[in-house]
Amino acid sequence: MRPRALLYPLLGDKLENHWLGSVIDACSIIAVAAGTIGPIGFLATQLGYSLESFVGIENTMPMQMLILAAVVAIYSISAFTGMDKGLQWLSRMNVIGAAVLLGAVIVLGPTGFIFEQFGSGFSYYLNNMHTLALNTDNGGWNAWWTWFFWGWFIGFAPMMAIFIARISKGRSIRELIFAVAICAPIATNFWFSVLGGTGIFYELQSPGSISGPMADAGLPAILIASLSQLPYSVILIPAFMLLTTTFVATTGDSMAYSIAMAVSGDNQPTRKHRLFWAIVMGVVAGVLLLAGDGGLNALQSFIVITAVPVSFLIAFTFITGPIAVMRMQKEKEANLALEPATAS
Repeated sequence: MRPRALLYPLLGDKLENHWLGSVIDACSIIAVAAGTIGPIGFLATQLGYSLESFVGIENTMPMQMLILAAVVAIYSISAFTGMDKGLQWLSRMNVIGAAVLLGAVIVLGPTGFIFEQFGSGFSYYLNNMHTLALNTDNGGWNAWWTWFFWGWFIGFAPMMAIFIARISKGRSIRELIFAVAICAPIATNFWFSVLGGTGIFYELQSPGSISGPMADAGLPAILIASLSQLPYSVILIPAFMLLTTTFVATTGDSMAYSIAMAVSGDNQPTRKHRLFWAIVMGVVAGVLLLAGDGGLNALQSFIVITAVPVSFLIAFTFITGPIAVMRMQKEKEANLALEPATAS
C-alpha cells in the first residue's frame, strides 16, 4: 500500500527496500499533503468571508483560526474512527448534500442556460481537448489555471490510487474506470456548469453583480454573490457553507488515511497514526494562514513543484498499468482452468 507499488509490475520487489522506493513514497506523500493543506487553508478564508457577509461576524485572523480548528477536528475524528465509520458516513452525507443542493440551484436558477452551456461547453471541450490543453497563447492564464490545476491533480494521483484500491476490493477494473475516469469527470464538469453557469448568467444579466464582489474581496466572494441572486438564498448560503466544509473534510480524512497507509505499509493503519497525519496537515495549514496571502500563495507554487517528480511516476503507469491488467487476466484464466480439476 505504497506509491512505489505502482512500479511493481515493471521492477518487482527491487524497490521494496531500495532508497529509490523511499524517495518515490516521500515525493508522493509531500505532493498530496501540499494538495490537501491548500484547500484546508482556503476553506478558512472562504468561510471567514462568508460568515462576515451573511451573519456579520468580523472576518479576523482569530476567527479564521477558529474555523480551521473546527474543520480539522471534524476530519480528524472521521479519520480516527476508520474507513467503515467516519469516512464512509461523512462521504455519504457529502454526496447526498451535494445532490440536493445541486438540484436546488438547477430548479431555482437559470435552468435552461445551465443545461445549454453544459452541453455546448462540454462538447466543445471534448472536440478541442488537444488544442485547449496544449495552448500557450496566454501564459498568465495557463500558469494560474491550467498548469496549476494539472499539477494539483497529478500530485493527488499516486495516493488517490492507493485510497481507491483500498476501498474498492471486489470491484472490477471496468467498474473502476467507469466510476473514476468517466462518471466522476462528467459529474464534476456538470457541478462547475451549474454553479459557474449561474454566476455567469447573472453577471450577463446585470454586469458587476458577480465581478464587482470578486474585485472587492477576491474568489471567496463569488459563491456568496451568485447564491444571493437566487430565491431562498437565506437557506442556500449556509447550506453551501456546510457542504464546502464537508467537501474539504472528506479530502482531509481520506488523505490522512492514505498517508498513514503509505508510511506504515499497512492497509489498516492504527488510529493514532491516522490522527497524527490529520492533525499535522491542519497545523501546517494554520501556520500558512498566519503567514497571510504570501503563505498560501507560496503553497500554490509548491504544489506545482511537487507534481514534477510525481508526474514521472504517473508516466510509468502507462506501462505498468497494462502489464498489471494482463497478468491479472492470465491469473484469472488459470484459476478458471483449475476449477474443473478441483471440482472433479
